[in-house]
Amino acid sequence: MLEYSMHKILYFYILQAVLISSLHAKEPILSILFDITSNGSQKFNIGNYNFRCNSYAIETIEELYYRDETSSECKKSIENFYTKNPKLKYFSEYLLHVKQEYHVDFRNSECILYAKGEKTLSEILLENGLGILNKPFKDREFEYSFKKAQHKATINKIGLWGDKKLRSCFEAKKN
Repeated sequence: MLEYSMHKILYFYILQAVLISSLHAKEPILSILFDITSNGSQKFNIGNYNFRCNSYAIETIEELYYRDETSSECKKSIENFYTKNPKLKYFSEYLLHVKQEYHVDFRNSECILYAKGEKTLSEILLENGLGILNKPFKDREFEYSFKKAQHKATINKIGLWGDKKLRSCFEAKKN
């Protein structure tokens, strides 16, 4: 009888520990991708709620292209870059799949899309030289991995880091 009671008590404490830890655990928000508008912008829905998710903490090549202050020379450099690298223009379409669920998170009204497990789309775009880290960027969770991804692309001259004219457009924007 005592052994039976001990099992019940032990079970009760284990159940209680699991319940308490689950209250502090953050469940992932899953949403369905229904449109890819560019490498850095996608449309999702959760139930009846539709929203746009722009890449977190980076500026993509497309965003630079559509800025009003971007010079015609820079726009021409972007067009030439995508003419030489047509697969990079549709990079997100190769990576992501419409009608598939993705984990998204929200930080200060910005959207973080986890595209490959724990890797965010922003980090993947940085690794492939399809965007540049916004300045100033201070987010303890992502700062190291984002800076590392951008550094890797810079060293290997991937994407915009391999095109002097395009890189100068981003550098001109920073000043």
